[in-house]
Amino acid sequence: MKKAFTLIELIVVFTIIAILATIVFVNLEQAARKGRDTQRKADLSTISVALDTRKTELKAYQTKATNFVTIDTDVIESSYLPIIPKDPDPTQNYEYRSDDGQQFKVRAMSEGMTTSISEADAKKYAGDFYNPVPEYYHYYQISTSATALDY
Repeated sequence: MKKAFTLIELIVVFTIIAILATIVFVNLEQAARKGRDTQRKADLSTISVALDTRKTELKAYQTKATNFVTIDTDVIESSYLPIIPKDPDPTQNYEYRSDDGQQFKVRAMSEGMTTSISEADAKKYAGDFYNPVPEYYHYYQISTSATALDY
């Protein structure tokens, strides 16, 4: 007499494998998002240091339009930051704003936070990169002060 698996046993095994694969895939995607957000925070810190170095030497931050602009060599000259960091997501950009040359804000959109995130969750998730403006909780930011460019 031959021993074989029944159809029900095979379906149960394949279902268990599919469930486990889904769990692994979801966890890997969350880890990848967290890694890209960590890269964004590191890049914002690098950009901030370059901006502060420029201000120390030239006595002002680069003044741009009153809206956010993409960070490029018009914002930070190559002598202060030879390679401008790019967002890990090619559809997003790091953004900069300085209305008066005395304060600035740089920001990057987070993959780990959504537009509907609560203030408490945004503070917990973003840490030192928390953005206090409710409609922008899902952005990481660095600015010259807690109240700099309140927008």
